[in-house]
Amino acid sequence: MLDVLTGAFRASGTTFEGWCKDNGLSPMNVRNAALGQSRSDSAKKVLEQAIDAAGREFVLKIYRDRVLDHAAQLRKGAA
Repeated sequence: MLDVLTGAFRASGTTFEGWCKDNGLSPMNVRNAALGQSRSDSAKKVLEQAIDAAGREFVLKIYRDRVLDHAAQLRKGAA
């Protein structure tokens, strides 16, 4: 999810780190939430904010496509 968020922010003309700073958030905390390393209620809230800011539909489409592509590779034995 982190790579998708980073790319979505970049595509919209900003950066992941810039968005975090502009919103008074620690990039490390948001990064941990995006990587699933932090699963507290506050981490989930921050992740939702980041997804919305980056473009929810875009982020979820790209993430879904990556997961499906990875699953297809696994089925072919090319993990």
